[in-house]
Formats: sequence, structure tokens, C-alpha cells
Amino acid sequence: MRAMKLALRSVWLGLAVASTVQAGGVYTATNDAAGNAVMAYHRAKNGDLSPIQVYPTGGLGTSAGLGNQGGLAIAQNARWLYVVNAGSHDITAFAIGGSQGGLRSIQRIASGGNKPISLTVFGDLLYVLNADSDSVSGFRIGDNGKLSPLPGPAHTLSGTGVGAAQVHFSTDGRTLVVTEKATNHIVSFDVDGLGGLGPAMITDSPAPTPFGFAFGRRNQLFVTQANGGSAGASSLAVFTAQPGGKLSPVGNPVATRQTAACWVAVTLDGRFAYTANTPNDTVSGFRLSENGKPDLLDPSGVAASFAAGSKPVDLVLSDDNQYLYSLNSGAGSIGLFHIETDGALAPMSGGASGLPATINGLAAF
Repeated sequence: MRAMKLALRSVWLGLAVASTVQAGGVYTATNDAAGNAVMAYHRAKNGDLSPIQVYPTGGLGTSAGLGNQGGLAIAQNARWLYVVNAGSHDITAFAIGGSQGGLRSIQRIASGGNKPISLTVFGDLLYVLNADSDSVSGFRIGDNGKLSPLPGPAHTLSGTGVGAAQVHFSTDGRTLVVTEKATNHIVSFDVDGLGGLGPAMITDSPAPTPFGFAFGRRNQLFVTQANGGSAGASSLAVFTAQPGGKLSPVGNPVATRQTAACWVAVTLDGRFAYTANTPNDTVSGFRLSENGKPDLLDPSGVAASFAAGSKPVDLVLSDDNQYLYSLNSGAGSIGLFHIETDGALAPMSGGASGLPATINGLAAF
């Protein structure tokens, strides 16, 4: 009896300890040309980050900006993490060690093209955008997290030298979307039942330089438009992904009133969207209507601001929808905000610092 009580007490204590540490992880890549690596952080329940370890990918970065969103992707209920190695033209797969967020390298595989810069996952499918090949390649995720290339050649975009920025699945996984900065096109593909792609469909961006994007409710697609970096001229455009992969515009783009809005994150409940505006060192916030129409949370277009020179270059949300993280290449930091009930961003002090200027991509759970 005593042994049973001790065993039950041990289990209870273990659960009590686990309840104090479980939350999630936040990841970014160094993108170092001498050897890429993932910087891993444990995310506490209150959003605070604590460093875990730096994990080499075995591949190479470029030590230069990639002009991308989505350089890391988390898959299958945070079991796996996938990272692009843009300098060695491959992908590294990691197993995620539960809520503590530690990583174990399990595979490095060719990306199917040159200079992979963006990844997206839906179920057991992964697609990668190879920027210098102007194409996307598909993979199947095995039960062990390892990738196997889908049969057939890579799928080409609208042309060559298109300046592709991001690839992502729609909310229902039936459409794959790619933005092209140089052509002002948004390319979409219908995804069949086996994970293959139909012919590329081209939609003109309503303003120049479509860059990062995110999906919200009902396959609503929110795309940043940097407008060539013109001062105060960037905007957020909205589309709906229709059956068959076609994109239909929803209203007119809404101005951010900031410069070079390139990265975007949409809350899981589809109520709010945020864009990172690198030259202004700001984040813009939007309230989203049921049909996806965005309205600025603040008429100035500023929902949050950083010290001059911070250069926010990516955004990601925690999977509990409470915290927004910003990757700041100029400051070498990860900023942290609590998302208030009205969408306002409350700055918090529990981010991370000491990151290299070459950092690229941000993923969280």
C-alpha cells in the first residue's frame, strides 16, 4: 500500500511539475553561410521565452536576406519542425521533444530546386518554394517525420526571375498559393486528393510587390503589398480561395499607412491581422470583419513600435492565440506582445536577445 501511495504521489508530482513547464516552443534560423542552425526557445505559459539550445541543420544559409516568409514550418501537432537551407539547396527535418521544445535532427534532404526559402505543411504534405528555380516541389511526411519527394517534376511559377516570396496552403488544404514580388502576381494551384497540383493560375495583385500572406477563416487570404517600398504606401489585400484554386478579390486593399509591409500574421480565430513594417520599426494591426474586410486598429497604422533600427522582419503567433512574436533583425531580438481582447498589442519584456543579424524565419507552437 505504501509503495502504491508513493508511486501515486510521484505521478502527481510529475504532473504538477509538467503543468508548470508545458507551453510550447519558438524557433528561428541563423541563415549563416558557414552553417545554418535553429535557435530554439521554450515558451512559458505567460509568453516568456527562455533559450534551449542552438541546433545545427547540417546545411548552409546565405548570410543575406532571403526576401521571404515561412522559412520554418511546424507539422502535425508540433511533432516535427522543417527548416530551409537556402545556401545548400536542401531541407532539414527535426523531431520536436514535446512541450519543452527541444529538437533532434532526423533528416536532411534536397529541396528539389535551388535556394529554398519557404515551406508550408498541411496534413502529411509539405511543399517548398525554390526561389532561384521559380518552382515549388512537394513531399510526403512519413510517420517518422522524414520527407519523401512526391512523384513528378517540380511545378513552375508564372515565369523566370519572378522574385517569389512565400508558399502556403489554404485553410482547407485544397489550394496552394505563391506570391511573386517581381511580377506582381499571386500564383495558385488546385491540390488534388493525392497531393498533386493542377496548372498554375495567375491573379494580378491589386498593388505592387505582393509579399507575405496568411489565411484566416473560410479560406480568406490576406496578402501584404509593399508597393515597391514607397513611403507610407503599403497595404493589405484580401482574397478568397475558391474551389478549384481560383482566387477572388474581396473589396479593395486597405492602406497600412506605413512603409514596406511585408510580413503578416492572422489570429487563429480570424479576428485580427498584423503586419511588420521594417523601415518604420512598427507593426500595424487590423480588425477583420466576418467577410474578411480589414480595418486599422489605430488610424495611424501603428499598433506597436520598436526602437529605431530594430527592423522587424517576421511575425508569428503562439498556438494559444495570446501572444505575437516579432523577429527583429536590426536589434537581434525576438519581441513579445500580449494580444488584448480588442486586438491591441501590449508589449512584454520576456522576448529574446543576442540573435545574429542574419536570422531568418519564425515558427511557434
